[in-house]
Amino acid sequence: MKRRVGTGAAIVIATALWAGRDALVHVRADEVEPPCIAGNVATFVACGLSVAVVQFWRASKIAALVCGVAAGVVLGLNLAWANVHRELPAPALVFFGLAVLLLLLAAWRFFGEAAASTSVGDAGDAPSRPKLWVGTTVALFLVAGQAGSCSGRRSR
Repeated sequence: MKRRVGTGAAIVIATALWAGRDALVHVRADEVEPPCIAGNVATFVACGLSVAVVQFWRASKIAALVCGVAAGVVLGLNLAWANVHRELPAPALVFFGLAVLLLLLAAWRFFGEAAASTSVGDAGDAPSRPKLWVGTTVALFLVAGQAGSCSGRRSR
């Protein structure tokens, strides 16, 4: 029997590829920062773990929680890095911001797949509360932008 890769797993695979590109950019630019690389490693581990959980145990809710925790870890590590350097460059915000967005999107899809597999009659409205996920993502980006705008220098 052939196993089908779900939408959540496909998003997670795209996230792992994006994190790999981010790590490659760090190495090519000779700016290997431990918190940023640790964020990429956390993304790889979360992606591998969530795909394994879904493919082997069909536990989409656990995969969603893994992706959600990984998004928080990636955001926290990169904000800690920005706090140390007192800046958050736009390219860094794009790279880790897209990784966080993809992880949250994968978590949303995994929760939707879990809801679709447990309820027989309500499979059409599986991904519930999209406004909550969009609002959470926007809030995370606002927090990241606020942390990056705190330069620590005072104007006179």
